[in-house]
Amino acid sequence: MRLRDTFRENNLKNLGEYIKRCMRCGFCRAVCPVFEVTKIESLVTRGKLAILEGMIEGKLEPTEGAVKRIFQCTICKNCYEECPAGVEVDRIIQDARVYLYKNFSSPAFDRITDNFLEKGNPYGEEMLKSIGDSSFAYFPGCTTNFRTPEIARSTKNILDKIGQDYRILQDFCCGSVLFRIGRKEEREKLVEKNIEALQGVETLLLSCAGCYKTFISEYQIEKEGVKVVHLVHFLSELIEEGTIKFNNLDARITYHDPCHLGRHMNVYEEPRRILASIPGVDLVEMERTRKNARCCGAGGGMAAGFKDLALSICDNRIKDAKSTEADILSSACPFCYLHLKKQGKGLKVLDISSIVEMQMR
Repeated sequence: MRLRDTFRENNLKNLGEYIKRCMRCGFCRAVCPVFEVTKIESLVTRGKLAILEGMIEGKLEPTEGAVKRIFQCTICKNCYEECPAGVEVDRIIQDARVYLYKNFSSPAFDRITDNFLEKGNPYGEEMLKSIGDSSFAYFPGCTTNFRTPEIARSTKNILDKIGQDYRILQDFCCGSVLFRIGRKEEREKLVEKNIEALQGVETLLLSCAGCYKTFISEYQIEKEGVKVVHLVHFLSELIEEGTIKFNNLDARITYHDPCHLGRHMNVYEEPRRILASIPGVDLVEMERTRKNARCCGAGGGMAAGFKDLALSICDNRIKDAKSTEADILSSACPFCYLHLKKQGKGLKVLDISSIVEMQMR
């Protein structure tokens, strides 16, 4: 069966109707992080949508080269913020990948999928054991546990300092990357299993922006009675009520908005409120910030599947940060932190949890 027949059989004519809303105006060219680096029209948002439309209508064959373009996207949602027609490109791209991934050979994505099947996480690491049975649960996430454990340590130290009773959930992965790279069958099995693992949890605390979006948007776990809270919400409330107070920190700090926390979930003020509440901190903004913030390049499977392109995108964000003459570049996502730290030579990069932990009285 040809791919365009598969599209039709799965009722993706609806996808075609959404794509037709694109007016080809080119506003996306000004903000697409992939286009900014490559200057290739088929890699900008409207180019990707034209490719998809051609496949759905049978005018374009789903060659590996054409399909590859659909995967060269961070799903950052910056184009959506600029789009006068309100085309939800992030959803279109993510849905299309479900039906396209078999037409694109990616050893990196195959390895991620195999790692999930064998070890239960994208890194192929042995899962850690969960600890405790409190109804308040901290879920570090796989990137935090296996690549940026300092974020987990800082978060646990904060919880210990304020006397919060909590359990640590770390024997399963949310599967965010499976949603981004189109592995529908694997992710559906994972969701069903993970919802069972959340039994007894009333509050789920997360330090990862990707996990936060996944549990709310994809799992819709709040319908199961679980309150999902990102660390920046939790800390902001504690600071406001006076539970957390800070020592002085003479530093200029600039904050990077993670795409999954900012544009996808509309969380902008809490992290800034946290940093601004630390005495001595001079909080400075980059030229592109909040809903217009540049992507760090790591999301949507890009860091795994297209490493060089992802790092080039990250370089642009590092330039933004350095232009502020900040002493510290902070963020609230382990994936952003990892990527920015890798490229931010000469710049101190810290997750917001680490700053809070260091400065707490």
